[in-house]
Amino acid sequence: MENSIKETIARKNLTQIKSNTSYRYCIFSLDEEKVHNIHHSFFTHCSFRCNVRFGDLRGCKFSHCGFSGFARLECGSLSSSYEPLDWENPCSRLYSFPFLTQIYLHSGNSVHLPNTFANLAQITHLKIKNHGLRNVGTEIAHLQQLQELNLNLNELQGISGDIKYLKNLATLHLEHNRLKNLPPQFAQLTSLKTLYLSHNRFKEFPAQVCHLHRLQNLYITSNAMREIPPQIKEMKALKKLRLSNNDLHKLPEEICRLQHLSTLCITDNHLQKLPENIGDLAALENLNASYNSLVDLPQSAMQLTKLKKLQLDHNNIEHWPPCIHHLENLQVLYFSHNQLQHLCSDVENLYSLKYLMLNHNRLKELPREMGNLSQLTLLDVSNNNLQELDLETKKLTSLISLSLRSNPLSRFPSIIFELPSLQNLDLSYTKITNFPEEISQLKSLRTLSVYGIRLSKKQRKQIAHLLPGCKIETNSYMRELIRDFF
Repeated sequence: MENSIKETIARKNLTQIKSNTSYRYCIFSLDEEKVHNIHHSFFTHCSFRCNVRFGDLRGCKFSHCGFSGFARLECGSLSSSYEPLDWENPCSRLYSFPFLTQIYLHSGNSVHLPNTFANLAQITHLKIKNHGLRNVGTEIAHLQQLQELNLNLNELQGISGDIKYLKNLATLHLEHNRLKNLPPQFAQLTSLKTLYLSHNRFKEFPAQVCHLHRLQNLYITSNAMREIPPQIKEMKALKKLRLSNNDLHKLPEEICRLQHLSTLCITDNHLQKLPENIGDLAALENLNASYNSLVDLPQSAMQLTKLKKLQLDHNNIEHWPPCIHHLENLQVLYFSHNQLQHLCSDVENLYSLKYLMLNHNRLKELPREMGNLSQLTLLDVSNNNLQELDLETKKLTSLISLSLRSNPLSRFPSIIFELPSLQNLDLSYTKITNFPEEISQLKSLRTLSVYGIRLSKKQRKQIAHLLPGCKIETNSYMRELIRDFF
């Protein structure tokens, strides 16, 4: 081993590190974004005044060294075919490096954690992804300083009850595995704040999770759960709850007792209605209920005064829910792909609205009062039945993007000339064939989309002349014709 040393460096301040070198009394300030691959180097009385990411430590020795930040090992595998530490050599195993506090391992083939991990009491962050792990056994009990454990993208079918000893665990990733249940001891993870269980095989909501009273973030999407138990009300610290892509047909009323819940995502289920008392979620800021079978919103939703983002697209709503008008802090509203035929004038009460998506509905007209939405920057009403556009535009000074695509409009809406901030205008697949000279007033326009509109050569040339700084987007066959003029 000593013969592998080619250079000795002593008492230096260094920004780089290399292999086959003996360092003595050196101070390192390394690039924290770089993974350092070194082997057969010795470090004696050295100080690392930075976070350090190692990718290879074969044959290395550290004696009386200090680390002011974390020391992380990032390598490819637990198998001996890739040997960042020469796993089969006892003098080079992980416990020879007691300064390591983080280990990230990617892409290998190991059914179980090696016994080496029983000696890693100092580890605070452990990531073992895409290794084919099937079980987590008793060796996990020794990692009592662990704060974050990531076992995503494995083949886990079970978790040992010894996980209860991870009293400091705050974040646990178990996504993309084959879990059907959790051990009873899971409820003893009293420090857990964030839990990822998405893309597993849960048919029932794991009851143990309801006992995690400090849990703030729960992600359990893409499973096969049919219902949520009433005991979810016990998770009083919960702030984010994602239940998307399950087989839910209803939500329990008890979910409305989660007073700190700020994000609720229930997309891609079979919900026909939301809990009647959903308005009791006083802290809710983000509600995503898209891709369901909703036909209305409960009247109590008007009490969601902190709601900033509401997604109701891809449902079966025919009538504009009156409760929406009371959401004065709403900034983003997705209402596309429904059956909406009429929009109430009270929409003007959404003073904070910035993004409004109403595309793919059955609207025949828009209320003039929509023009009072002074904060609106994006309006998408494409794929409706609008034959004209008549809005009060004096307050629409913030509108940047307007999509009228696939509506039976036959005339260029004159109100567009009164939109001083408009940058993107989509008129594709309308019946508009005449573009008046007034479009030259659109000084801010950067993109004009006219796909599916057959324009004469003279018209195309005139538009390009009136909008010299604007990109004209048209069908490919039209582009070839346009090149003849430029």
